[in-house]
Amino acid sequence: MKFGNWEVTDKGVFGLNAMKRYEIIREDLQLLINDEYIDKLIHISEKDGMSKEEIFNLNMAYIYALGKFGIVKVTEVHMQNTTKKQLEIIG
Repeated sequence: MKFGNWEVTDKGVFGLNAMKRYEIIREDLQLLINDEYIDKLIHISEKDGMSKEEIFNLNMAYIYALGKFGIVKVTEVHMQNTTKKQLEIIG
């Protein structure tokens, strides 16, 4: 399943085109979550000055992957905090 420049495969979430160098492998999806937000999504957002659309697509791909792989550790609060921090980063 594709979300903009992001694709969810059986191996995880992978960037395409301009985002090709980024990946979140399946085994790491639930390991990258701290108490407040999702570290990897913040880290990727700090790179390359992503647009709001690119952040939205990344987050949707991540949420889709969580459902696909049955990972329930992420809460709505995690996603809200992550999105808020991402938008602060891009200004």
